[in-house]
Formats: sequence, structure tokens, C-alpha cells
Amino acid sequence: GIFDVALTLMLPVLGVLMLAELALAIMSRIMPQMNVFVAGFPVKIVLGLVTIAATLPLLGGYMRIVFDRLSPALTGFFR
Repeated sequence: GIFDVALTLMLPVLGVLMLAELALAIMSRIMPQMNVFVAGFPVKIVLGLVTIAATLPLLGGYMRIVFDRLSPALTGFFR
């Protein structure tokens, strides 16, 4: 269950960062004189933070479902 929750939370960010990495790879092939390694770090940081900020409102409903499932499990665990 923990792996499922972690995978669901990280998928949007991972998807956006993979697309950014693909775009940077294409850019490095098109313009070999540009140092994409140095330019890519700020781009990926900004994209990651923007993706987290954009998906944060959507996570409220999902986290409510997770905590609703967690409550009976914890009650059974502590008995």
C-alpha cells in the first residue's frame, strides 16, 4: 500500500521531468556547443516545483482516501 501511494504521488513529477530530459537531450543534439548539463539543472528544478505546485490541489482528495483507509488499519494494528 505504501508503494502504491508513493508511486501515485511521484508519477506527475516523474513524467514532467522525463519529458524535460528528453527535450534537453534533443537540444544537445541540435546545438552541441551549448552546455545542456549546466543549463538543465535550473530548468528541471523549476519544472519539478511547478509540477508539484500544480498537482498539490489535486492531492487533497487522494490523501483523504488514503487516510480513510489508514484509520481502520491503524486501529487494528494497535489492538
